[in-house]
Amino acid sequence: ETNGDGERYRFRHALVQEAAYDELLPSERRTLHAAYARCIEARPAGAGAAAASRLVELAHHWTAAHDSARALVVAIEAGDASRAVYAFAESARQYERAIELWDVVTADQRPSDRDLADLYDAASAAATVVGDASRALSLAKHQLDIAEASSGGPAKGDRARRARAHERYGLAAWLAG
Repeated sequence: ETNGDGERYRFRHALVQEAAYDELLPSERRTLHAAYARCIEARPAGAGAAAASRLVELAHHWTAAHDSARALVVAIEAGDASRAVYAFAESARQYERAIELWDVVTADQRPSDRDLADLYDAASAAATVVGDASRALSLAKHQLDIAEASSGGPAKGDRARRARAHERYGLAAWLAG
C-alpha cells in the first residue's frame, strides 16, 4: 500500500501476519521490535489517551526487543499515563510489567524516583478500581511485605509508607471479602 508519505506495508489478514511473524528467528524479532520502538519514539508524543497508547506500544516493543532497562522506564510511564486517562486496566498491566522487569534491570538503570513498593501500590490501586479484588489483595500483600522489610527505623517516612501499605492491604482485603 502506498500513500503520499512513502511506502507502507500492511497484511490484509491477521493469520498471514501471524504466519510471517512466526517465521522470524528470535534475533530477527528482537531487532524488528527495537526498530519499531525507535520509530515510535521518533514520532511526536501527543497528549492524553494518544500519549498513553504510544507509551503502551513502546513498552510492548522494548519488552519484546529484550531491552529491559528501556522497557521498565516506559512501562512505568505507560502505567502513569494510562491511569491519568482513566484506563485503569491498562495501567495495572503496565505496572505489573514494570514489576516483572524490576529485578532484571540493574539498580543504576532503574528510575530513581520510584521503587518496587511504589509499583506494587500503583498496581494494587489500579486493580482495585477495575474490580479485581483478589489481584489487588495479592499486589497489596507484596507491597506490605516490602514496606515491613524495609522499615529500618522510626523515621517518619517509613511510618507513613508502612501506614499506606497497611491501608492499601486493608482496603483490598475488605473488597476481596
